[in-house]
Amino acid sequence: MDQERREYRHLVSLQGRYRSGTGVARDVVVLDLSTHGCKFFDRFCNLHVGSHLSMRVGNVGPLSAMVKWVEAQHVGVEFENPLHTSVLEHMCTTISGWQPPAFQAPQPTQTKRGTEQALPPISVTIRPPERKDIRQALRELQMSLPLRTEAEFDAVFHRLLELILVDD
Repeated sequence: MDQERREYRHLVSLQGRYRSGTGVARDVVVLDLSTHGCKFFDRFCNLHVGSHLSMRVGNVGPLSAMVKWVEAQHVGVEFENPLHTSVLEHMCTTISGWQPPAFQAPQPTQTKRGTEQALPPISVTIRPPERKDIRQALRELQMSLPLRTEAEFDAVFHRLLELILVDD
């Protein structure tokens, strides 16, 4: 990968989105960027070298690109038309820094003396899922198998989790 690069890649953190063919648009995080291409993180990557994409990086796009390499959940693409240097500079300095919403963990409480107390333990019981739970989740969401998109899978998965959590 590094040997094939034409130019310096700027480390960024940009929200991106791509679509391969007529597939569903997928949200990604762009990790580095140059005028000729970028590297992004795709949690559920199923791309192959040579795949053609239409993508947005930040508020710039659509950009036509081709997958040059894939390593696990990281993908390197080459833009069909290079970015103008002023556009690249804008992307690196103005819109970089996007972060997914952070999880805010509960904070320990303070006693009157100022010493920190540990967080109270959390007890969660999950029973094994049964076929009826999956059927119920599909029925409530008005879906059927096979699930065709990541969004459908996520909806059924989260509803199934709600069904198998046992109140203590």
